[in-house]
Amino acid sequence: MNNKLISINSVFCEFFHKTLKSKQSKDPLRYLKKRGLELKELNQFNLGYCDKNLTNSFIEENGFLEKDLLELGILKKSKDSGSIYPFFYNRLIFPIFDQYGKCVAFSGRRIDGIEDYKYINSQSSKIFSKKRILYALNLNYDLLLKTKFVFLAEGFLDVIALFKYDFRNVVCSMGTACTEEQVRILRRYVNKVIILYDGDNAGKEAAKKAEEILKKYVKVKKIFLPDEDDPDSFIGKYGVKKLKLYIKERI
Repeated sequence: MNNKLISINSVFCEFFHKTLKSKQSKDPLRYLKKRGLELKELNQFNLGYCDKNLTNSFIEENGFLEKDLLELGILKKSKDSGSIYPFFYNRLIFPIFDQYGKCVAFSGRRIDGIEDYKYINSQSSKIFSKKRILYALNLNYDLLLKTKFVFLAEGFLDVIALFKYDFRNVVCSMGTACTEEQVRILRRYVNKVIILYDGDNAGKEAAKKAEEILKKYVKVKKIFLPDEDDPDSFIGKYGVKKLKLYIKERI
């Protein structure tokens, strides 16, 4: 593991987090409030925001090497003009931690309502491989070892919403694709995985693919929410007690 790159990511994780909580970040804070997230969740998951001007100033003031930031994907080089710019600018930042709690990457989400490239992720690097990441495992591995099961959700915001209501046995991959590497990591902690995906066609298709890989290593159960709902929206409509009952009836 490259300690220098881990250290740089950790510094930017803290910087993005402070930016989110600053006066310049009214729009992302408004978005998160609309999603039902509060300061507790912002801090627990170290959520952040990349303001283009503040990020450029921060880089200049701290003398980071451009080559390191390009390798980590914090900076990007334009294919057209050749100019260098903050890759995640104007995006909500989800720091990505490995199971040991080290910040290895970032994922940035659009909050302007445009669906194109809703999420962008750090590129693969010496410290980051997307196919090995299970979001939130650094926060709940001890619980998984005790209970021996985990819910597999579709996205970051689903995981965070479930954590808020004490569903801590939950992780997700980066994107709905489940990989052999992720499952091998999971089986160190659990012997049963409950797939908790949306009930639309995309969710069912993703669950089918995940099940094919999971069943080689662990017991698998699938639970689909109503077509139009993910865990976050289901809780918003019906409450957490209804979700617990919905899951209990299907396990």
